Amino acid sequence: MDHLEAPPTDIWNERREWFDGQVFEHQGLGNHLLSEQACALMMEVQSCYCAGAWIAVVVLAFTVIDAQLSQAMAPDFEGNSAGLLRHLEFGGDYQQLRLRRTESSTGEGINLPSLSTSNGAQDKNLKLRRKPLSS
Repeated sequence: MDHLEAPPTDIWNERREWFDGQVFEHQGLGNHLLSEQACALMMEVQSCYCAGAWIAVVVLAFTVIDAQLSQAMAPDFEGNSAGLLRHLEFGGDYQQLRLRRTESSTGEGINLPSLSTSNGAQDKNLKLRRKPLSS
């Protein structure tokens, strides 16, 4: 069971440094009022990323976004995650991450490129952008 073993320390540290670098690089672009749940989940995302648990990273990454949006940015919104993203005018990349999360956790085929333990690292380059507000 290769995937149950922890990665070597140097790989873990390389992944942790990359993750920390991404957080540092993008921290000024987000909401400074991060919810407690989103903070806790973000630490779980980092642990899963360092361990190479790619599917867990995808599932938890959108869960962080969902927690932040529903608790800090739109606490009175009633509806599902897809509606919340539309309500806040977030772009299609966020919907794609939501669909990938759903596909990964339910096994339903949503027709996105496959994600497995062998190619998950390639997804680290997924860029998420907020759709500009329309006037």
